[in-house]
Amino acid sequence: MSAPADRWPAADPTLYRRLREQDDPGVLATVVSVEGAAYRRPGAKMLVDTDGDAIGAITAGCLRDRIVEAALAVRETATPRVVAFDLADDDTWDLASGCDGRIEVLLEPVGEAIRDALGAVADRRAVTLITAVESSHPEVAVGDRAVVDAGVNSHDERGRTLPADVSEAPQVQSVETTAMRTVETADGEVTVLVDPIEPPPRLLLFGSRPDLRPVAWLGRAVGFDVVVASPRGGAATDETAPAAHEVLASHPTDLPAHTDRWTYPVVLSHNAIDDQIAVEALLTDSPVPYVGLLGSRDRSRRLLEAIEDDGVELTDDQLDRLSTPVGLDLGGDGPTAVALSVVGEVHAVHHGAPGGRLRDQSGPIHDRPQ
Repeated sequence: MSAPADRWPAADPTLYRRLREQDDPGVLATVVSVEGAAYRRPGAKMLVDTDGDAIGAITAGCLRDRIVEAALAVRETATPRVVAFDLADDDTWDLASGCDGRIEVLLEPVGEAIRDALGAVADRRAVTLITAVESSHPEVAVGDRAVVDAGVNSHDERGRTLPADVSEAPQVQSVETTAMRTVETADGEVTVLVDPIEPPPRLLLFGSRPDLRPVAWLGRAVGFDVVVASPRGGAATDETAPAAHEVLASHPTDLPAHTDRWTYPVVLSHNAIDDQIAVEALLTDSPVPYVGLLGSRDRSRRLLEAIEDDGVELTDDQLDRLSTPVGLDLGGDGPTAVALSVVGEVHAVHHGAPGGRLRDQSGPIHDRPQ
């Protein structure tokens, strides 16, 4: 099973790597605000390269050509700008798009500051981009930015930075998810997009059997940074899981070294001893919020009893992080059906979603921007 295409929709790991590695990546399009129904939320990003090809998606496709056209114009002027697109105006697109929302998109040439910031994200560090999108302040232009990386502010690639009374304003510093904030200063009003960016969620798969391949493929397709850790005796080559971003060999006790708080391990080596060691190491010696374990309830019970017999008493908090049998109850069988169940659960856990049917829920599908 080959890796899924990353051109559309590009998983964040692919987009971030492209931004960091290319000398002239192009123009970055970021959703700034949304009114009504729209395909993506504020903070969603698409890269338009120098040839006009789009990597990623911020609409279902109805706006793609217009956004690309606007992005190429921004590249010519090298001046960031915010462009509004009204999806309810069907005449704009000469077709009925089926959407009735309005989105504003920040278009900006990718320079050193963006590349460094998103390079930090690719290196598994969280950053916050604070970017001016509207200003009556004489010394603040659209596109001026502060980058907060590990609590340190830096200026943008044009040598311009936001004044401290803007970037350090309480209403800006308190933002936890992408949002717009307006700051009144003595010199004028500045509206900024506060865009906290965390590293892409990592799906760490411990195993090397063929049933791992569809799990890796689906995980990559929905935006996980997929790492396969092959246990002792297992193959650690690209053929182990062609869709994985990385394949490595690891003793189960070493798995915590490949984790952070954005990592979601799934243990599926089919070796009882390796699984036991892996689960114990991940629950007791890593910051992961979740550990999935493939297998029946009876097998999992015996595994936990073996950990206890070895003198390790798992806390309630540690046991709450363990999900076994891993997966959602979707029915079906076979490797792909199991993979869909497993990746569906991990995806739901990462997004804090219940994993039920949308028809049974009331209210909007996505939380409305603040």
